[in-house]
Amino acid sequence: MGCLFGIATIRETVEFFDASLPLSGIPVPFSTRQWEYPWCYSRLIRLGLEPSNLVLDVGCGTNPFMIELAGRRVHVVGLDLYSDDDLRSPGPGWGFNRKLENECLTFCEANMANIPYPDDYFDAVYSVSVLEHCDESTRRAGLREMLRVLKPRGPLVVTEDYIPMPIKPVPGIMEACARTMDYDFREHIALTGRPLADPSVKIPSDMEIAQMRDRGELLLNCVVAPKEYYHFTSVGFVVLK
Repeated sequence: MGCLFGIATIRETVEFFDASLPLSGIPVPFSTRQWEYPWCYSRLIRLGLEPSNLVLDVGCGTNPFMIELAGRRVHVVGLDLYSDDDLRSPGPGWGFNRKLENECLTFCEANMANIPYPDDYFDAVYSVSVLEHCDESTRRAGLREMLRVLKPRGPLVVTEDYIPMPIKPVPGIMEACARTMDYDFREHIALTGRPLADPSVKIPSDMEIAQMRDRGELLLNCVVAPKEYYHFTSVGFVVLK
């Protein structure tokens, strides 16, 4: 089945590009998407995703991944809080665009903490870089809901941003940063109540991830926060219902 826990490395991102996986190497707002999209796609395919399957994209916004899947005849439902033209939307791309709907792509305006679909409805559920934007109660409820609407033995694929440890300054290259996330992705895996789809996978510690970063192995984004920079990568995991 391939590794069902992953971290955005430069090497794997290049391998995705060399293998011409969908959405590898495309211009995207965040560099880690060049890892997240093909990683998520390859996990779904290896776990049996087929055309005509029904898939839920949680926190979809307007993203090329769901469009790619729909173009391959996978039936995708994109779920988000609002449409792109809603006044509550923080900006372009944050909400879904109804104009993109077609026979294989539809949208649902809802909160992931209360997904308006019955139990055991979708063949697969995925969420790309959404949990880090939610409060902890929404993360917990959202993970429960994603599993509830997923068919038995179906895959739940999640990626999220992660800062392993405060970064040390590199003169002329990287500014000092003391900022970290307010959560641990390992807690989200535990909240599913299920082991990783591949339970033999060793999840690296924060120290090991930081060492990978400091050796230049990770694909990183750099965001300017008030009075500081912070550098984050992405991690992904898969559990089966």
